[in-house]
Amino acid sequence: MCSSDLRVRCFAADWRGRVFGVDTTPGARRILLLDVATATVSALDADLRTFHEEALVDLHEDAVAATRYVRWREHSGDAAPLRWDECVGYATPLLAGGKDTAANQARTDALTYWTLTGRLIAGLGR
Repeated sequence: MCSSDLRVRCFAADWRGRVFGVDTTPGARRILLLDVATATVSALDADLRTFHEEALVDLHEDAVAATRYVRWREHSGDAAPLRWDECVGYATPLLAGGKDTAANQARTDALTYWTLTGRLIAGLGR
């Protein structure tokens, strides 16, 4: 999926720091989900309108993991809204052996999270 000629125009991020983008490669019609925590890119066959009007409605849990968000809030006791530049990231990254649990998640600066986790990914050669 990832290649040097992949073109993405990002338009949103969710509470976990995952970034949503439109594939702008000529002829492409898909929404991409870039997840730095797992070093993955997932594709959904949809344009931006279909994504907002159908996928976010019909696949709400898959798209934004609302149940996991509630679980993290309950576990952390953190009731303050996330700012636009924050996300809930893994304190010990999954790629470094961290557990996929609410106990391993914490509020963090989104840019710092992407930068540090991106360096880990680069170091692992992914």
